[in-house]
Amino acid sequence: MLRIQRSVGQGFTIGGLARIEITGIRDSNRVKVAIDAPRQVPVLRDELLEREDVGESPYGGVGILSIEDDHQFADLLDSAFRFIGVGSSTRCSSVDDALKELNARDSQPERPSAVLVDYHLLGATGDRVVSWIRDWPEWRRTPIVMLSGSDDPKIADDCLSLGANAFLRKPDTFTELVSVIDKLLSFWMSPAHRV
Repeated sequence: MLRIQRSVGQGFTIGGLARIEITGIRDSNRVKVAIDAPRQVPVLRDELLEREDVGESPYGGVGILSIEDDHQFADLLDSAFRFIGVGSSTRCSSVDDALKELNARDSQPERPSAVLVDYHLLGATGDRVVSWIRDWPEWRRTPIVMLSGSDDPKIADDCLSLGANAFLRKPDTFTELVSVIDKLLSFWMSPAHRV
């Protein structure tokens, strides 16, 4: 149950994604509210998200490159990055876009801290993208995490043998996605793993 002070203009934000504000009071038990949210809010029904305000995110200086052609899952990734406070994220929706982005960043001193790659992409499989990334010496130490709707051990082994640092089945809920990304970043961005 949610309780808020009942006055016009009073409101709150949920997960940095949606804003709910009281626009009118009808009677002692009913209020009129306005909801400002993205068209597709990436929270499943009955899923409770709680985030303690712990100050500045430890991932404020982290940049993520995600290569994902499923626009709904890419939106979830972007929302999860915002939810945990990732400093910046770049999204590529095709292999061609990813190669252009990688080429453009190859000459820049600031590269992404990690790359997330979907296995099932239009135009190529994610293991090919991992192989291309690992062919560039400047990118060899960048953590690459493969995400897939499949948990086929052969696909996972192939991706890992080509240079992916991890292979994960895509989480089923937004809460699980946030948890997985938070754990990945806390591991790969720890001082022991930074280059």
